[in-house]
Amino acid sequence: MLFFLAFFCFFHSLRQYDNFTIIKFSYLVGIFVVSGLLFGAILYQYEKGFQGVDFKTYDHFVWSLWVYGSISCSAFFVLNEYLSDNKDYKQTVLILEKHEASRRSVHHIVVKIEGDERDINLPKNEYLEISMAKAVEIKLKNGFFDFLLIEKVELKY
Repeated sequence: MLFFLAFFCFFHSLRQYDNFTIIKFSYLVGIFVVSGLLFGAILYQYEKGFQGVDFKTYDHFVWSLWVYGSISCSAFFVLNEYLSDNKDYKQTVLILEKHEASRRSVHHIVVKIEGDERDINLPKNEYLEISMAKAVEIKLKNGFFDFLLIEKVELKY
């Protein structure tokens, strides 16, 4: 049961990172690793007492890292969104790069939002519309942990 919850949380975190939250990947990896190792260390003594000498430390920490890291990352994204201040604002930024969809990806553009370059997926737009656009208007709001959330993206011609 915990495996399926971690599996769902892992893909929820990837989706939130890829589409909705402006956060550096290193922060996300840090949350994943620190929380996974922290929960692993807490549960280490508890589980070692039950399984005794044959306890496999490596397997325990790999499992804990993936399961509890995934759950913690997902909880981070949920808290960042649902406890946000709900005050949104619009920002118009120039499009730096435009990329056409390939086999498994959608159309996306690269913009610079508050100093960070960010890929923004545009699955509902045709590439012809994207190629004519010069800028985008992005509706943003501050999350609870002060990471920006992307609410809406509109192309500007």
